[in-house]
Amino acid sequence: MPFNRANFHKSTFCIFKESETPDRSPDYTSSSGSQYWFSDEGVFRKSNHWGRAAKCKWRLVASTGKTSRQKSGYADWSGFASDNEHEKLYFLKSDANSLHYFHKDVSDYTGEFLRTSGDTMKRIRQIRNYLKKGAVSESVLHLLLNSDKSLYEIERVISQT
Repeated sequence: MPFNRANFHKSTFCIFKESETPDRSPDYTSSSGSQYWFSDEGVFRKSNHWGRAAKCKWRLVASTGKTSRQKSGYADWSGFASDNEHEKLYFLKSDANSLHYFHKDVSDYTGEFLRTSGDTMKRIRQIRNYLKKGAVSESVLHLLLNSDKSLYEIERVISQT
């Protein structure tokens, strides 16, 4: 489904890139104070809350190290994807410093293990708890990212090899 100013806020996933807002009044201000500027190509958003916004999962990728209460970002309409709790739409990626989830329809999906939204959030919590323990095994982390096995099952299998 193509997204636009009338439907982008209805159960969607999107990754916004930090940017300045247009030099004009916002087209819309939500009850929570988020401001929106629309264009034919996409939407600018200025807000003090990112992540889960209403029924949406919107992430802001910051381009600067500046910290401020309100952050602004931009996303093309093509960067929005439908979200629901039932379909396996999300996959995880990790590097040395971060763990993020992505939607298969708007990311560089190359066959990674997919989960539902709820299972993805649950697995993120498990992985972050595992990483806090220190002494991280790359094999364990790989299986946590790419399977639905429990940490107990993974550690048992690895200890047997």
